[in-house]
Amino acid sequence: MRTGGGATSETGAFLTSLGVCGMVLGLRDVSDTFRETHFDLPTLPIEPATTMKQILEFTLSAQLAPSKRQHLGGGASCGFQPTSALARLCKQVALWIVLPCALVACGGGSSDDGTPSPEVQVVRAAAKVVPVAAVVAPGRVIRQSEVESVLSAVRMNDSSSTTVYQQMVACTRGTMEMSALLALALGASATDVESTTRSAGLADSAADTVHQQKAVYLEAMVQLLAHAARASGSSTGDVDIIMSQLRANDAGADTVHQQCANSCDGCLHLAAMLARKAGAPAADTTLILADARLADSGASNVYQQIVGRLTGLVNMLAITAKARGASAPVVESVLAEMRSADAAADTVFQQEVCRLGAALRLLGLAATGG
Repeated sequence: MRTGGGATSETGAFLTSLGVCGMVLGLRDVSDTFRETHFDLPTLPIEPATTMKQILEFTLSAQLAPSKRQHLGGGASCGFQPTSALARLCKQVALWIVLPCALVACGGGSSDDGTPSPEVQVVRAAAKVVPVAAVVAPGRVIRQSEVESVLSAVRMNDSSSTTVYQQMVACTRGTMEMSALLALALGASATDVESTTRSAGLADSAADTVHQQKAVYLEAMVQLLAHAARASGSSTGDVDIIMSQLRANDAGADTVHQQCANSCDGCLHLAAMLARKAGAPAADTTLILADARLADSGASNVYQQIVGRLTGLVNMLAITAKARGASAPVVESVLAEMRSADAAADTVFQQEVCRLGAALRLLGLAATGG
């Protein structure tokens, strides 16, 4: 492939007018291509194994995107390693073409005569190069050190816990914080994410029991996964239906434990949306939801309901993490460790801790792409 040269100034101006980061298009001469073919196909044969360094060398205007929202990972420049393959970056950041207008996520946008808009034509051309890539809001690259910071805090709190209930609170808080990282990775508003976690912190300080603390963090986790689902391109209407159902269920809940069970159900269904948008097989998400419903129908109390719903959540996060680039052996090792710990658990509360711990690690893998 070509390794020198760059796009013309006219190309850069045109990309700027669309709000598109030139790096992820990799077009040899966008202005001429647009005039002649309306972006029927990119002229650079980008492959999944093409490195970002090669793309940058080909299209120098990629480094000139004027807005942070036009960059992979945000910031003053695109956040990626030059040696990263395009396919890995797609899975890690869940995007490869960044448009500030969300209409392209659902294929919308057309001229008066019904012809697809230039933005949509670009997206369709891009999909021919990397079909599995999602068109979503620009996300932030999550560093492994951020994930390790959350894991370390949970381990520290866990080691100082004197009861299984305190362990549950430590793990639930960790899953909330890791959900925040996943939401940011998928492009959720940092303001929304920070507002949710800050509100949870305030509610936690007013909680009278560990069970109320757990309920606070699970509720915040639902909200964060909702932010993540919207940012990933899921229908706002579909997300709102889940949130509305959760509120209705909470209104009829008699105990804080039932509220926790409701939140776990909300997390499960929002995670299913994330899995689908990440490219996980639809059959897998359907099977996991069916298994969760079956476990729910066989539960004899609310605690078993929580365990069953958390089991579904863990399995859903596992396929999400793999779809976003996490190594299958690493994901399977998390599941194996959960099953091993589960076999040694004496109570449903210990089983709950096992699942929360697995969810915590899988959320981290999904946030970083492995």
